[in-house]
Amino acid sequence: MNKNPRHSATHLLRIACHESWLEFLKCLRLPAFSVSLFVFPLGLFLFFGFGMKWGSTDIQPILYWAMASSCMGVIGVGLFGFGVYVATERGQGWLLLKRVSPMPPLMYFLAKTVMAMLFSCILVGVILSIALGFGQIQLGLLKAFLLFAVLVLTSVPFCTLGLAVAYLVGPNSAHAVINVVYLPQLFLGGIVVPYQVLPEYLQSIAFVLPSFHSVQLAFSVVDSTVNSGFWSIVVLIAYSLLFIAIATFCYRKDEGKTYG
Repeated sequence: MNKNPRHSATHLLRIACHESWLEFLKCLRLPAFSVSLFVFPLGLFLFFGFGMKWGSTDIQPILYWAMASSCMGVIGVGLFGFGVYVATERGQGWLLLKRVSPMPPLMYFLAKTVMAMLFSCILVGVILSIALGFGQIQLGLLKAFLLFAVLVLTSVPFCTLGLAVAYLVGPNSAHAVINVVYLPQLFLGGIVVPYQVLPEYLQSIAFVLPSFHSVQLAFSVVDSTVNSGFWSIVVLIAYSLLFIAIATFCYRKDEGKTYG
């Protein structure tokens, strides 16, 4: 007897929701993960957004640092919350246990992505709420919602980057490698240091980094003079597909070593 496709889709959706919620609770109960991901970008926003003024950008300083620190947090969630955890659980044999369970393998990675997006929602929501509530920023409800959605969705390319790193390197070296990937994204991507302040040769490097296009996409929502939004979307999608292809190749290669 053939299974009802509607029931199968409902069953998969139930599995995805349950697994995503468990992933979220697991990470939320680990202070080393949840607190560290919030403290750094939130502290950067409070210090630079309210304490320092940059004259190099047309965007209000508080709004600039709200977007920059949100991008920083989103990148961190994608790389560390996704990449490091997958690498660690891969080394602990957790993926082998998942393989013998009736849960489809794709659900494991989908749950990690949803978990990263939920944390991104909380982080971006807190930062934008402070900026809008205390920063005297004039931003309409529609633009605020669109900015929130854009910042959260840009976590996806960095989840795929974290996944690629998790399968490219060993579990013990994943954290160090992701740190090496993470820091240049911040300093050369126009986040910690505004893009306009960077020397010309560094600006050419920034243009090829996904972090640059992530923050430029956010800028395009609130600043009409930034017209690179469509191009940034194309670049981020291309990076996501590239990282997924690398991760898939490494996953199959790792699977062949284990079960071949």
